[in-house]
Amino acid sequence: MNKIGFTIGIPTVNPDFLRFAIMSALSQNYDDYNVIVLNNASDSIYRKKIKLITESFHSEKIKYFENTKQLPMVSNWNKLLNYADKEFFLLLCDDDTIEKDLLAEIYKLIRKYPAALIFKSRLKEIGKEGEIISIVKSSPEVETDID
Repeated sequence: MNKIGFTIGIPTVNPDFLRFAIMSALSQNYDDYNVIVLNNASDSIYRKKIKLITESFHSEKIKYFENTKQLPMVSNWNKLLNYADKEFFLLLCDDDTIEKDLLAEIYKLIRKYPAALIFKSRLKEIGKEGEIISIVKSSPEVETDID
């Protein structure tokens, strides 16, 4: 199996934590990925803040899109998924961060379990200063679809 690509999708409505989510996405030690930020804010002030935060990174890995009106959460996620242009998609909420080796570890799991369709990881929920508020507990390496 050749190296595969990942799209990290960040649906966002709130600029408070977005900088930390984007920083964690851009600090991956795996090279074949991009980051798509979909601005779904209902308020024009929040929309502007989200756009400014995203543009402040000056990275070719980031693609920015903005909804003209706020969509329901699932509709927004589906729209974000339509922008994905790599083989695998990772959803990163705007108040979460990921470790720098996450994509490399998922790549190893894809090679180990090529028939698997979904991979999940622990999440770290962050506060306004980037501090960790909570960490989701670990799951077993393999689970059935029922689990």
